[in-house]
Amino acid sequence: MEIPLRKGRPFTEADTPVSQRVVIVSEKLAHERWPGQDAIGKRLKMGGGESKEPWLSVVGIAGNVLSQGPASGFHAEVYVPYTQYPWIPWIESPEHVVVRLASNPTTIASAIRGEVAWMDKDQPVSEVMTLDEIAEEPVAQQRMLMVLLVAFAGLALVLAAVGVYGVMSFSVAQRTHEIGLRMALGAEKGDLVGMIIAKGIRLAVTGTAIGLAGAIGFMRLLSSQLFGVKPTDPATFVSVALLLTCMSLRACYIPARRATKVDPMVALRHE
Repeated sequence: MEIPLRKGRPFTEADTPVSQRVVIVSEKLAHERWPGQDAIGKRLKMGGGESKEPWLSVVGIAGNVLSQGPASGFHAEVYVPYTQYPWIPWIESPEHVVVRLASNPTTIASAIRGEVAWMDKDQPVSEVMTLDEIAEEPVAQQRMLMVLLVAFAGLALVLAAVGVYGVMSFSVAQRTHEIGLRMALGAEKGDLVGMIIAKGIRLAVTGTAIGLAGAIGFMRLLSSQLFGVKPTDPATFVSVALLLTCMSLRACYIPARRATKVDPMVALRHE
């Protein structure tokens, strides 16, 4: 399962029913139960000090695991060898067996069911899942929410581009007379295109700044749905700002280019 062993040793063949009962604990449990101490060699008992369960000797410390999904945080966990505990007396829940395979796990499910049925025909085998499927279950709702947000964000991006194009087209149409006058006085087409685009960029930068400020405030509300990334991730905001700027440039260039193709005499007569 690729859970790292931070300290100590893993379980071995020497951990038998007649040997010292051993346990591997998670980092969180080690820090909570023995703060500032080395947990290796310490003892603990399942069910508390009054329990009739035997004392377990800590032989290893494993890395923390988000066993209930990224939003749940780390929990104190213990691992015991199956050779010493073929059944877990203090846990009343169905057993789960993890099988590590070199081949495609989806092709081996029927073989596993056959082996279990051969050993105990009354033992049902249900919920055969890959580790990836198990890991995806806790984040399925968040993933769907993110897909919807990305879809709406894409739609908003398209609407923003259409809006910039519409505003610039209207602005250029209102300045047709001015553009014709400038062309009649010798203004270069490149200068006119630059003038129109500059105005569009000013509008785009202002809108982007306002949008980024609103996005930062909104993302703080979604911080609980984000894993492995900060709500104010600089790379994300810079990428979005650059994308919006590029789209605005494209949206401004089309009406600006079209305006410079108007005959100056026609533009001067335009009301």
